[in-house]
Amino acid sequence: MLVSNARGGRQRTRGILLLGALALFRVSCRAALTPTDVFTDTAAAGWTLEGLDGSTVDVQTALAKSGTSAIHVQFAAGGSLALDHGSVAFQPQDAADLTFDFNAGPTVAAGIASLAVGLGNGGTNQPLSRYVQATRALTWYHARIPVADLNAQNLPYSRLVLSNNTSYAGFDAYLDNVALEKDDSVTPPPPALPAPQVGAVFTVYASSPSTHISPAIYGVNYPPADLWARLGNHLAMIREGGNRWTAYNWETNASNAGSDYQYSSDNNLVSSLPVSSQTVPGEAVLAPLQDAQDKGMAALVTVPMQDYVAADESGPVPQAQWAVTPGLTTYAHWNVNLTRSGNPSGAPNTGDKYVYQDQFVAWLETTFPAASRTAPISYCLDNEPGLWPYTHPEVHPAKPTYVELIRRTTDYASMIKDANPNALVFGPVSWGWTDYVSLQDAPDASAHGDFLDYYLESVKTESQNQGRRLVDVLDIHWGPQDTANQAAGPSLTQAQLDGIVQGPRSLWDPTYKEDSWVTNNVLAPYQASGGYEGIPWITLIPRMMNKISDHYPGTGLALSEYYLGGTYNIAGGIAQADALGIFGREGVFAATRWGDMAGSNNFLPGAFAMYLNYDGAGGRVGDQSIPVSDTDTVDTSVYAATDSVISNRLWVVAINKTAGALPVRVSVSGGVSFNAWSVYQLTSAAATPQFIGKYSMSGGGFYYGLPAYGVSTIVLSTDGGGSPPPPLPSQDRTPPSRPKGLRFRP
Repeated sequence: MLVSNARGGRQRTRGILLLGALALFRVSCRAALTPTDVFTDTAAAGWTLEGLDGSTVDVQTALAKSGTSAIHVQFAAGGSLALDHGSVAFQPQDAADLTFDFNAGPTVAAGIASLAVGLGNGGTNQPLSRYVQATRALTWYHARIPVADLNAQNLPYSRLVLSNNTSYAGFDAYLDNVALEKDDSVTPPPPALPAPQVGAVFTVYASSPSTHISPAIYGVNYPPADLWARLGNHLAMIREGGNRWTAYNWETNASNAGSDYQYSSDNNLVSSLPVSSQTVPGEAVLAPLQDAQDKGMAALVTVPMQDYVAADESGPVPQAQWAVTPGLTTYAHWNVNLTRSGNPSGAPNTGDKYVYQDQFVAWLETTFPAASRTAPISYCLDNEPGLWPYTHPEVHPAKPTYVELIRRTTDYASMIKDANPNALVFGPVSWGWTDYVSLQDAPDASAHGDFLDYYLESVKTESQNQGRRLVDVLDIHWGPQDTANQAAGPSLTQAQLDGIVQGPRSLWDPTYKEDSWVTNNVLAPYQASGGYEGIPWITLIPRMMNKISDHYPGTGLALSEYYLGGTYNIAGGIAQADALGIFGREGVFAATRWGDMAGSNNFLPGAFAMYLNYDGAGGRVGDQSIPVSDTDTVDTSVYAATDSVISNRLWVVAINKTAGALPVRVSVSGGVSFNAWSVYQLTSAAATPQFIGKYSMSGGGFYYGLPAYGVSTIVLSTDGGGSPPPPLPSQDRTPPSRPKGLRFRP
C-alpha cells in the first residue's frame, strides 16, 4: 500500500521510531516529552539499543542510508531489537507517525516476512511487511507507520522492539534515520499508509512522435475455437504453417509428417472434417480461411516449394520409398511439386503425378476474391528450408544451397505476384540462428557469406529485374535455445522461471546474454571486438532491422513462429506480454505465436488479452506506440500507446519480473492532461485479466505497486472519478538513447 511522504496542512516535529513486539516496558509519571530523533548516526540522548533473546545489535559504518552509520541487527529465532528510552514514557498524543529507513542487507531472507512492529506496551503488533516491501538486496526502503496502528488501547510506551516471531534465524537487517513525527493539529489525523520507496520510474513521453503498431503482431498458429471471443474479437492474424505443410498436396489434402512422426503420409490436416470433404481440393485451408474472413482476421498460408508432396495417405513411408531424385514420377507415395501448370485457372488433375502451386494460389484467390475480403491473405514460402534434410529427408535429403533457395524463391514469389500483385509474400521462413547465418551450413555458405544478407540482396536484385517487389516480409522463427526457457510449467524451478521472464530481452536488449549455445558458443568470441556484426549478443529484432535497412529497405519483419516457454505458469504470461510490447515498440510487422493456446490454466491468452481484451468487454490497447523510459529494464518492462482515433486515452503496460511487489512511479510528460487511471492485472492468481480499481489523477503522475510476477494494463483517461491516489512530485527525464550501432527502420 502506497502513500505520500507528507500530509498537507499539518506541522510535525521529528522524534522516535518505535519498533515492537511483546516485551518489558517502563512507564513514568513524568509529563509528556517533545519527541526527538531516536537514531541518526548514533542513538539520541536517552536512547539505548539492545539485542534480546539471542539477537545481536551494533552501530556500523559499512551500510547507511544517510550520514555515516546505521543500526545493524542479526536476528536469532524469536529474538528482537529493542530501542529503550529508560523510565521516561511517551503518551499516545505525543506522536502520530513512526518513520525509519530499512534495508534487508545483502540477502533478502525469507525471515524478513516474519518481523513484527509494536510498542512493547501490550498494544497491537503489526507485520513489518505491511509497511515495507523489502524484496531486493542492499536496497533502502522508507517506512511510515501510524502510532495508532500499534496502540489501539492508547497506552503510554517507552520501549520499542522489532521482533522475529518465527524460528527462522541468522538473517540481518539495517535501520537508519529512526524518528517519530508529532502532529500538533487539534484533530487526530487518520491512520496513514506507508510512503513508497520507488523501485523504478516510468516516464511516458506522450507528446513525442508515435509509430504505428501493426495489428498483425497479435497473431497465432492454429487458434482454439474459443480464442477469438476470449480476446474480445480482436485476434488479428492466423497462420497455416509448420512442418506438415512442406509436403502438403492441396489437390487431395494428403500431407507427410516427415521426421516429426514416422514419415507418415495421411489425412492429418483434414482429419477433423467430414469424410466426404477430406479429399476436396484445398479443404485443409478452406475452413480456417473462411473462419478468418468471417472474423476479419488476416491469414498466412504456406506454399510448398520443394520437389515432392504426398501422393497418398498410406501411413509411414519406408526409407526405400523416399523420393530422392527431383522430377521422378515412379514413386507410388509421391507427386512431383511444380510451380506452374501453364493453366493456373484450370481444375486440378488428381489422376496424374503432378501438383501445381499456381493452381493452388489461383483457387485460393478465386475462392476469396481480393475485392471482397475482410482481411488480407498472404503467403509464406514453405517452412524452414534449412532444416529440410532433417525434417523432410523423404522429399529433400540434400542440404539446400543459397543459389537453390533464391531460385525457388524467385520462381514461387513471381507466380504468386502474377496471381495477385498486391499479395504479401513472406520468406525465407528461417528456423533459427544457424539458418540465419549459413542456411544451416549450406554447401555454398562460405562462398556467399551471411545467408540473410545474401537472401535480401538477391531478392532485391531479382525484384529490380522484374520491376516489382517479390518478397515483402523477411520471415524468421525464434525460440530461446537455453533449456530453462523451454519448460511449459505449471511447476517451474527458480532458474526456469527467471530464464522465461528474462528471455524476451534477447529480442532487443544488447546487454542481455541468455544462457544458450548461441551466446556461449557462437557469439561470445565476438564480444571483445564489439559483437557479431557490431552488435552485442543476440539483439534479434534490431539486428534483423539492420539487415533490412542495409540490403532491402522497405521489407517488413515477421516472426511467424516464436515460442517463449512457461505456457501454464504466470512466467509464460509475463514473457508473452513482454514480447507483444516489444513487437509493437520495435516495429515488427507480423508475429504468430506457436504452441498451445487452449485451457483455463493457460496464461498465454491472458497475456494477449492484456492488449486486446483487458476489461473483458473488448477494451484494447491503442495502435500508436509512444516512447517510455524505464530505470530498471532487468526487473521491469513498460510499454505505452495512444490511439489514432481515441484522443482521451493513454495505455501503459507494465511488467514486474520479480517475486515481490514493486512500487513504481509513472509520470506522463506532455500531451493530454489525464485525471483518472484504471488498472487491470494478470498474476498467478488467475489466468485472465482482473480489474483492480479506478483512481483519480493529478499532476501528471502517480505511484503504483506492480504486483509480484505480474502484468498490469493501466488505462489513463479524462473520465474523472475514482478514489484519490497519493500525489507524485514531477521528476521527468529525457528518453534514453538507443545503443550505439543499432539502427531501425526509417
